[in-house]
Amino acid sequence: MAGGESSSSRTIDIYSQLSCSIFVQKSNQNVDLSDHGNATPGTPVTLWGHWNGENQVWRFQEAS
Repeated sequence: MAGGESSSSRTIDIYSQLSCSIFVQKSNQNVDLSDHGNATPGTPVTLWGHWNGENQVWRFQEAS
């Protein structure tokens, strides 16, 4: 689901046109970066209740 769209009353925070939220269908669980959104490589990714936090907004980049 792209930034700005909504589904089942979920609203995606718009940080850029390329942002998205990844969630488990028919649940309230989103993919969440643990440790309060610590972006250090190796930080575990978890499932957490949906809450529109920045650590639940994902951007995909092309690998070089």
